[in-house]
Amino acid sequence: MRAQNYRVESICRVLTEHGVQVAPRTYRNWKSAPPSARTISDAYLTAALRDTVGEPEELYGRRKMYRHLRRKGHSAAACTVDRLMGCFTGSLRGDLLSFLRAPQNRQYRGRQFQ
Repeated sequence: MRAQNYRVESICRVLTEHGVQVAPRTYRNWKSAPPSARTISDAYLTAALRDTVGEPEELYGRRKMYRHLRRKGHSAAACTVDRLMGCFTGSLRGDLLSFLRAPQNRQYRGRQFQ
């Protein structure tokens, strides 16, 4: 916003008029704060997950991926791997439904799988 010649104070004033109270000092503290430990560890784990693309490990579910990352030397909790992979259901049915609903997989809809 500063590149468009808007100052923090004016933006905070407009937000206050709309019922969202943000002090300029709060914004500046947030902007200058270093990234949290969780953000840094998530970045390392996300890079490790992206490294499995194109390998047989990319087909792993959340439990196998957790064990795979631990074998590779990453200290990650299973819940962290779950969160980063976006797997909230461990059932095959849930994964299949999300696969079929994806826009790039439209050609598989309506087919009779046996």
